[in-house]
Amino acid sequence: MVAVLMIAEIVSNGMLSLPSSLAVVGIVPGVIIIAFLGIFATFTSWILIQFKLRHPQVHSMGDAGFIMFGPIGREILGGGTVIFAVFATGGQLLAGQIALAELSDNKLCLMLYTGIFAIPTLIFSLPRTLDRLSWLSIPSVISILVAGIVGMVGASLNPVVGRTIDVVRSSDFTTAFIAITNPVFSYAGESGQSPFRDHNTTPQILTTSTQATSCSSSSYQK
Repeated sequence: MVAVLMIAEIVSNGMLSLPSSLAVVGIVPGVIIIAFLGIFATFTSWILIQFKLRHPQVHSMGDAGFIMFGPIGREILGGGTVIFAVFATGGQLLAGQIALAELSDNKLCLMLYTGIFAIPTLIFSLPRTLDRLSWLSIPSVISILVAGIVGMVGASLNPVVGRTIDVVRSSDFTTAFIAITNPVFSYAGESGQSPFRDHNTTPQILTTSTQATSCSSSSYQK
């Protein structure tokens, strides 16, 4: 269940934005970036596992910051975690807003779509316990797989007129930088792994969950 929950958190962050990255930089650079970030995310997760095993009192990035840098480190890393969580949630709400707007032909205000998506999201996430969220991660992972497969099938059956597939494509710095940050966001789930490890302190379980998450995420996103 830990691996399923981690997949739901990491893959859902930016999986659907990866095709735009490949369209900007090309197939080969895009695949290299995705593979490199997958390896780097796996290594980062391994470091966090070792840190958690050596410091069982760590429950968040703020606690890790306190051990490494004292009270200032706790405030900086803790604040960074909160900011990341706020923007990650905002990104998910934006995706829901776009989906509802497309399904209804933009017949309502976009803020209303956001509210419609936010209310059930809040309800289903209460109470905020990992036991409940782990079971909710199962339909989340299934929906991610279905969305990805439907998107790939739809793109192949209804190709864009004049679409070209380039091995390498040149672009300006700003456009390429924004495109590269999409895969970065897709793997930006390590900051939330400390609470997961509080419920699974067995090193073998933690390592296996991390490896399963990294392999499935990298394979599916490529």
